[in-house]
Amino acid sequence: MAGKAAGRLPGLDTLRGIAAASVMIFHATVVYDHGFGVGKAYLAVDFFFALSGYVMARTYETRFAAGMSWSVFLDARLSRLYPAMVIGGAFGLILLRQTMPDIWIEIAILNMLMVPVLAGQNAFPLNIAAWSILFELIANLLHHLVFRRTRTSTLVKALFPLGAILAMIALPRGIDVGSTPKTLMDALPRVLFSYTLGIVLWRWLGDKAPFWLPQWLTFAALPAYFAGIWALDVESGWADLLFIFLISPLVLSAGLSAAGGRLGEYLGALSFPLYAIQFPVLQLLHRWGYSVAAGVALCVLIAIGVTAALATTRRLGGWFGPRLATAAK
Repeated sequence: MAGKAAGRLPGLDTLRGIAAASVMIFHATVVYDHGFGVGKAYLAVDFFFALSGYVMARTYETRFAAGMSWSVFLDARLSRLYPAMVIGGAFGLILLRQTMPDIWIEIAILNMLMVPVLAGQNAFPLNIAAWSILFELIANLLHHLVFRRTRTSTLVKALFPLGAILAMIALPRGIDVGSTPKTLMDALPRVLFSYTLGIVLWRWLGDKAPFWLPQWLTFAALPAYFAGIWALDVESGWADLLFIFLISPLVLSAGLSAAGGRLGEYLGALSFPLYAIQFPVLQLLHRWGYSVAAGVALCVLIAIGVTAALATTRRLGGWFGPRLATAAK
């Protein structure tokens, strides 16, 4: 089993930022109905899940053993995730009021409480990213209640049936599931496979990369895979499974030895605000007539502003200060 974690891993921060940017470009293709280069970049979300499992095990398993309760853990997770999601939801609220004028208040309340809508096109019309946050929080809770007490060998064995379920989902239609009411429950095995794999990687590897890759290759791997799949016009679910089963854990492992530097730190800090606000912002900008290039650029600028705003909360006192400061880290 891995030892105690020591400090941040700048390579993983950089990869987190690259993954968030990949999802943003994918969402831009969805909103603007383009298909340039990133047809399967939704797989970056699966990389996020694996990275989350690794980081949560690295950061919290020793704290769990020391007596951290599940409620304190979830409070820490909500403090990290919820502020940026609220800001993203505020952008979504503008659009929701225009597109669903009769029921926008009810949908907004449900979605802000992380409750999906089980009718219509999207389970989270307020902010489509919320489906992944809901299921990551479920994985976090299972981590505290179950996975932390589970032997690594048992977690490895659990990956086989989870992988088989993923294959049954992915082969007919790909693994871009979870955001609609129809595919909502398919998100559970999708999240649990990669999250569990991340826990296993931490317990096996700790902070030590099992192999070395040139830094440029490590950071280029995700966008190169997505662009290559698009260029070859590959639609098969096998490409999704190859990424989830092999490419994602290999890139995560290689990232342990990569030095992202100061830029990597910025990308890591920017990654979640960018992910949390991108879809509703892109929808609004498209509706207001902005081009796809302007939409992407403004989305990044808004995310930088949100990141800076969250960072300033470290100076705040009272009940909200410590919680929002956690979100800014």
